[in-house]
Amino acid sequence: MKRVNKEVDVNKEYKSIELILENCDTIVIPESQIKMLRLEKCIKSYESKICGSIVESDKSKKLVLQISKEGNKEYYPFKQKEFKEYIFDRIKRGLDITSLEIEYKSKERKKIYVLWKDDYSQVNKYQKCYDLKNGDLLIIIGKNKNPQIYL
Repeated sequence: MKRVNKEVDVNKEYKSIELILENCDTIVIPESQIKMLRLEKCIKSYESKICGSIVESDKSKKLVLQISKEGNKEYYPFKQKEFKEYIFDRIKRGLDITSLEIEYKSKERKKIYVLWKDDYSQVNKYQKCYDLKNGDLLIIIGKNKNPQIYL
């Protein structure tokens, strides 16, 4: 059996970031519209499932993502045309990013979970969004959500 290395490879060029939301919908942001992507305090965890296999997952205790204003495109939840809104509005309204998936130009994918805390309202208490003066959106998920550190 061939072993596949699933580490986040910082030397690989990525194609896009897919934000996975609490309701299982997704938002894809192309690399050209990402001004900053920072994953801090990444940890790997292992869990034994009922079938006897061990599942490995990655989690970041801090995500900082700056999306350029050009990334604020029309968004259709679950591709339903009658529910149009804009990506930035959806992210700020939902506050429900659960993970992200990096798609590398080599077609490999890497899923990373983010820190999550809710009170059964499907809203991540660790997620905060900031509208920047230049029209960009800054998303911070973590215990310390001070945007001044990253600006």
